[in-house]
Amino acid sequence: MPQGLQIWNAAGQLTLDLNDRITKILGIITVNAAGSLSDAGFALGTPFCIVLNVNVALSPNRIATVTFSGTTMTWNNSGSGATAQLIYGIY
Repeated sequence: MPQGLQIWNAAGQLTLDLNDRITKILGIITVNAAGSLSDAGFALGTPFCIVLNVNVALSPNRIATVTFSGTTMTWNNSGSGATAQLIYGIY
């Protein structure tokens, strides 16, 4: 039997179970070139990144590509001239 916080809505449906995974945002950065970032927090779960184009008019079809290796996140946004925001964290 699961233990921990569980929340049900008025209809009796389970809406949050802390035995499941929830997200944790570790940071937000703005990039316009290739680069990488190390964060020890990536070791605490499965890393993810949401890429938001900031100036889509300059390069509407180009967004940064992001990969993870251990505690390092690497992105490639070079050559596009576009600025992107990277929202990263773990789940």
